[in-house]
Amino acid sequence: MARLPIAYNNGYHSTTNSAIPQEAIDELFDYMRLFDMSEERDHQKLQPHVVSERVMNSFVSTSGHRADGIVRYLHDRDIRQQQQQQDSSTTDGGVDTVQLTIETLQYISYSKDRRLKTGAWPKLKSVVNHLKLYLYHPCLDDIERYLTKSFRLYKRPIGPKDKFYTMSVEKQAEYVDLLRSIFEHAFPDYFPEFKPYGSLVIGLGFSTSHLKINIEMSDVDLSRLYNRENDAALNDQDEPHSFVTMKPYLESLQATKVRYDIGTGSVQFKLNGVRIEYNFNKEIYTRPYDMIAEYFKLDDRVLPFMRTLKRFFRVNLRDMGLRFYAFQVMALSYLVSLDPPVLPNLQNLFVYDPADLCQSEDCNSKKCFWDTAIYRNRRVGVAGCYHDCVILDRTQRKTEHEVDFNSTTQQHYWNSANTSPLDELVLDFFCYWGYQFDYSARAIAVQKGGSTKIKQEFANDSLVIEDPFMSGVNLGADLTSIGLFVMTLQCAFTKMHGSLETEDIMQRLSPMTRKPKVPEDYVSLPHQKQETKEIKTLLFLDLPEIAEDEREIKCHCKKLCESFSSLGTPIQLIDYDYNVKLITFYNENPVTVDVPSRYVMDNEEVHIVELLESVKDPERLFEPVEVN
Repeated sequence: MARLPIAYNNGYHSTTNSAIPQEAIDELFDYMRLFDMSEERDHQKLQPHVVSERVMNSFVSTSGHRADGIVRYLHDRDIRQQQQQQDSSTTDGGVDTVQLTIETLQYISYSKDRRLKTGAWPKLKSVVNHLKLYLYHPCLDDIERYLTKSFRLYKRPIGPKDKFYTMSVEKQAEYVDLLRSIFEHAFPDYFPEFKPYGSLVIGLGFSTSHLKINIEMSDVDLSRLYNRENDAALNDQDEPHSFVTMKPYLESLQATKVRYDIGTGSVQFKLNGVRIEYNFNKEIYTRPYDMIAEYFKLDDRVLPFMRTLKRFFRVNLRDMGLRFYAFQVMALSYLVSLDPPVLPNLQNLFVYDPADLCQSEDCNSKKCFWDTAIYRNRRVGVAGCYHDCVILDRTQRKTEHEVDFNSTTQQHYWNSANTSPLDELVLDFFCYWGYQFDYSARAIAVQKGGSTKIKQEFANDSLVIEDPFMSGVNLGADLTSIGLFVMTLQCAFTKMHGSLETEDIMQRLSPMTRKPKVPEDYVSLPHQKQETKEIKTLLFLDLPEIAEDEREIKCHCKKLCESFSSLGTPIQLIDYDYNVKLITFYNENPVTVDVPSRYVMDNEEVHIVELLESVKDPERLFEPVEVN
């Protein structure tokens, strides 16, 4: 978007203070979408829509408002919003500087602008240099409205507390630099890496949200936080991770609301109007947000779908011991399990390839992805692998269940064959999780296509939501009442059924208003059948060390294959290094086997991460590998 200039230099001057109805503004936005003269658009970027002056002069809304008057009105509104931000002493750091909604410039200036070269602006066909252009910069809220015109998410205006914000990359960098400078001054001998993540980064942040920042220390510093009987943040002194040390230091810098969250192991504070939350050595926590952002790019319904669920969650589920991240995993599991799915499974993209190999050289799935992480004061195995090589391409044929490959662009693309409108997806989401899902036998697992059999290690948990990346972690373990949780989802379905008004579920719901079963006239959306796959791939981490002079003659592979022989015959073995191995098993007659997240070998704990579940490709012959 264009930054708001100090002086308005587009040739307009305010001539009226009368309000223009939002309906007229929306009509102009849709008109500019319709007559967009862009030659090439990047659907993974929020590019402006470009319209010529002649086309703009032909616009008249149903209420009689012309384009020039609406542009003047939007300019004045942008000015007022910027002034209100600057004058307010309580402005939250999550809200970006106000920017022009519609700007104008000559084609020759457009063609030389750096934003065209960087891809922030779309390419145009060659026209005369003096042609005047209008650029409409849509925000995420505009897109949500455009995609849901037939389904009015909210009939009443949304208040500031319920609006969503996306922090710009520039703002993120500014606040990261602020935190970095604090730690460089307090601990000049440490050189950690900083990475922003969280709801504000991906468009799901409220005005009260914190910008989350992970501080990744060196391996030496990281090792001191493992397997501690007490909380290092509350017991260590004069260390970067020590809250005891950092709290008075932050307060000396005029930071307010400094607190430590024991549940997340993070420090929260507010400084210069900015809410910041930081934690240490949890790089794996940033990966789910990166993956969710990739999912947002693959279907226009996913972001407004997730926003609707977050508004519902904040009012009705937040006090049940469940974090919204767990609810997001439920949402993604629902979308990938539909038949046909709204989204592909980015953690198991090629279901007929036991290695899930990607043709894209730069795909995230080809980078080193294994590690261990601290979760609730214990070490767990991690495999943060997912594909980021898929694009949304509406020009190609519909994709039924798997991504397709465009030989012209040499890219994998997705164009979902599922055409269910947003209102139907929201309603069916509550029906599926409220009435149809068997929580006593199935675990929610997006990485396994939606759900899987509950593992023995989670047998005592009433709600099992497997973390997409961390093995042996149940995101639903702290739920206070599965009965109340399910009844609340049933109540949301009951409220929406027949009226499709989501405002009804944005208020506190009473479980007493729910229907005990799904009405006979309701037809739920179909889901793919969850079948036991023939091929299973496991990643083994932290295998016992082998002496360097014995590495040529000794290996753990044979013992691992024997220990997990119930999974079938090994058909692939990748030796990443001497204590990290990947083994793929094939079983012609697949059976459900409970794979533990931890396994003891030679009196040492080995971490196991289930990566992929595949089916046999009839065109490929899987040969057993020789294991020594």
